[in-house]
Amino acid sequence: MAGAAGLPVPKVICCGEHINNFQKVSILMTRLPGIELYNVTNSDDVVQPEDDEDPWLEELRTCVSSMRCWQSSWPEAVCSPLGTQIKSSRVPDHVMGPFFNLDDFYRYLLGPSSSRTFESKVEYEETVLRAKKLQKDHQRIVFTHGDLKAHNILVNDDGHLSNFLDWESRGWYPEYWEFTTAMRFERNGWWFQLDSDRAVNNLTVNSYIFLVTRGDAT
Repeated sequence: MAGAAGLPVPKVICCGEHINNFQKVSILMTRLPGIELYNVTNSDDVVQPEDDEDPWLEELRTCVSSMRCWQSSWPEAVCSPLGTQIKSSRVPDHVMGPFFNLDDFYRYLLGPSSSRTFESKVEYEETVLRAKKLQKDHQRIVFTHGDLKAHNILVNDDGHLSNFLDWESRGWYPEYWEFTTAMRFERNGWWFQLDSDRAVNNLTVNSYIFLVTRGDAT
C-alpha cells in the first residue's frame, strides 16, 4: 500500500522462518540510502531535527498527510489493512483486535489498569479520569504507520527523506496513535505526547512488566 502510494519504502525480496522469543519471520529487503533520524544531540551518526528548513520535514508531513487521506473498508474499525488483528509493541503480547469501534478499542486499552504503581487512591482515580478523556475526544480512524519512531525514518545527506522502515504495526487507528507512539520511548524528545495517552500507559504499565518477566522466564 505504501509503495503503491509513492511513499519511500524498501522492496521485500523474500521472507523465511526465524524462530526466537520475539520474531517468527525474517524478511530480506533492499537497502536504501540514508541515516537514522534520532532524538539525540550528542552523536555525529544521526540526523538532528533542529533546522525547520530541512526538506525532510515537509516531505514527512506530505507522506503522513497522504496516508491520512486513504479510505478504510471498515470506517469505524481499529484493525489491520485486511480487517484482521494488528501488531503493536504498545500492548501486552504485541497483538490486539480487531475492534469494531473506538469504544471497544478503548475498553481493551484500559482493561489491564492497575492501581499498584500509584501512591494513593486519589492519584489513581485522577489518572483514570485523565485516561478516559480519550473516549470523549472525537478521533478519526486513519491509516497509521504504527511505529513512526525516529529510528524508523531515514534521511539522506542532502536532508531529504529517503525511507520509512518497519511497517509491521500499520493499520487503522485513532489519529492520535501515530504521534504518541513516536513519543513513547523519547519522553524528553521533541515529539508531542498526549496527556491522556500517558495516563493510559501509567495505568497499564504492570501488564508490560508482566510480559517482560514472562519472556525472560521462557
